[in-house]
Amino acid sequence: MSEFVNDLQKIALLAVLQPDDDAFIRRIYRWFSTTFHVPLPDVDDLPLDYVLLHYFEANFEQLDDDQKHNKIISLLETVEEKRQRELEEKADDEAFLKMAEAEVKGLQEGRDTPDIKALKGTSLRYQKKGNTEVAIDDSVLEEQKKALNELPEIKLNYIDENLMDQLGETDFTAPKKQS
Repeated sequence: MSEFVNDLQKIALLAVLQPDDDAFIRRIYRWFSTTFHVPLPDVDDLPLDYVLLHYFEANFEQLDDDQKHNKIISLLETVEEKRQRELEEKADDEAFLKMAEAEVKGLQEGRDTPDIKALKGTSLRYQKKGNTEVAIDDSVLEEQKKALNELPEIKLNYIDENLMDQLGETDFTAPKKQS
């Protein structure tokens, strides 16, 4: 019997460390059981889409607006877009690693600035700002310039001064109490 228990512990630990689809579903069933006070065996009788829908809704409710926006983008991206994003993220990580290695090499050689030669092949460069040198990522600067060119047109409509005088000292943060 103890070997059986030992084997189950190994399976459970593996499922936690490297969850497969079954482990993922079991975790969601445990969450549903705990959250809605449904006995675990009864959760297994519920339709899977019903359980999953509640699980995802509960998780998405916990996200802030930026996280929700990022989740929408990731859910809507195509396989090709996901592959391209992952390649860009990998390139960014490699550029950061090169920059860090250059800084370490510069420090090991007794310099306050990184080894500029180690940055070849990245979009990073260093620019003197005061007494220090700052890493500049030209690819980020290009993205910022592009974003500035794509700003939406903003049109302001001003209130008529006579109407403003009629409003007086109105508190715009809350409605007035009705008497």
